[in-house]
Amino acid sequence: EDVNYCIKMISSGKLYEANFEEQLGADEKANEAINFFTNYQGKTIVEKHDLIDAQNDLVHRIDTIDINERLNVSRGAIKMLEQVDSIDFDVFKFKQETQEQEMLVLTSHLMDMHGLFKSFKMNPEIYFKFIKRVQDHYNPSFIEYHNKTHGTDLCQTAYFFLKT
Repeated sequence: EDVNYCIKMISSGKLYEANFEEQLGADEKANEAINFFTNYQGKTIVEKHDLIDAQNDLVHRIDTIDINERLNVSRGAIKMLEQVDSIDFDVFKFKQETQEQEMLVLTSHLMDMHGLFKSFKMNPEIYFKFIKRVQDHYNPSFIEYHNKTHGTDLCQTAYFFLKT
């Protein structure tokens, strides 16, 4: 009986299809991904190429996003970002310039500066939501030193050492 089931599944062409519908929930971005995969399954080659082309269209939209404008980055913070590859980068002043959005602004700037949104075909809006959530959920009451400013400082310092 098990062998017959295996033969049936393999010959159906649905061996690698997942049932995501039971995973749908309150998370909008997870639902978006689940819907993409659900729509992708069972499509013809042409239909799959059309879905992938729609995803690739995202790359062209990425080029039109001005990160500084989208994140409302101040002129002072933009000026500071010109020195992001310096060991003298002042993360505490940057925190003030970004109105305590230092992790979001710094990491988004680095991603954009190096073309990583485009290379990874990553929607910046999804990245902004992700990194904002990481930033907002640092718990300084647990260990005061390990906070979003410390994380941003580590990111910038690592970037400095990678560049030198």
